[in-house]
Amino acid sequence: MLLIRPWIAMNRSRVAPMHIAFFIFLVSNIGGALLPVGPPLFLGFLKGVPFGWTLQNCWRQWLITVAIVLAVFFVLDLINLRARKRAIHESEITQWRCDGAQNFAFLFALLAVLIAVRPGWREPLMALIALGSYFATPQRIREANNFTLAPLKEVGWLFLGIFGTMIPVLEFMERSAGKLGLDSDLTFFWASGFLSALLDNAPTYLAFFAAALGLHGYDLNDSSHVVRFISENGRELIAISLGVTFFGALTYIGNAPNLFVKTIAEYARVPTPSFIGYIWKFAMPILIPIFVVISILFFR
Repeated sequence: MLLIRPWIAMNRSRVAPMHIAFFIFLVSNIGGALLPVGPPLFLGFLKGVPFGWTLQNCWRQWLITVAIVLAVFFVLDLINLRARKRAIHESEITQWRCDGAQNFAFLFALLAVLIAVRPGWREPLMALIALGSYFATPQRIREANNFTLAPLKEVGWLFLGIFGTMIPVLEFMERSAGKLGLDSDLTFFWASGFLSALLDNAPTYLAFFAAALGLHGYDLNDSSHVVRFISENGRELIAISLGVTFFGALTYIGNAPNLFVKTIAEYARVPTPSFIGYIWKFAMPILIPIFVVISILFFR
């Protein structure tokens, strides 16, 4: 959310739909597979998964995936650059400035509260920090960035409905994992991934986490059960964590930030892929082969 506007500004003279697509791939989704500072892994942290657990157990898969996606982007971006009809002046890509630097303090405060403060106090403090950042930022900066709350309102209503209907799904998944064919790391990776792409990866993470726990007789709402499950069946949680974070990039609805990024880009009058175009031109041909490679290397 913080990086999309600088990314648009950096590529303003030649921005193409691929720049938005790859930003969603790496920044909105795959890049978030190591720490529970956002959806969906934050929900696991709330349920008792240690803060650094995904960093310790998922970094190899993450590193390979990021490296391949960056290599593909480099090739396509080079082709895009050479296809431009006019030369790109150096000043257009090397001018940097930072207005509103005080918001870094709010950002670090937000992360500190996320990590260190217990539930009950955490959410009000996060809201206060967000309000403090909003009122401490000069209006001219918001105007220069075309800031609007419209993306927040649009996505908020959508996911209010999704999370409001999740409780029956969680209960069903916890009871029925064995009947759904979820019996290996590979099936958890692909099943949680595709459902993330079709629904949203945050509730999907909870649903498959509940399924994995239920498969071994544990309860998602008991933190001691979660700790015991991780120590005995950590590979299943690795598969789920990677599946939901990686596959969330397959569609705009796979992760809430995807829609935020798309809406912000549209308000900035930047060309963005259509809903179907994003899937068929970018996500499926680029990401699915990479996920197959990860499956072969780590989930055989």
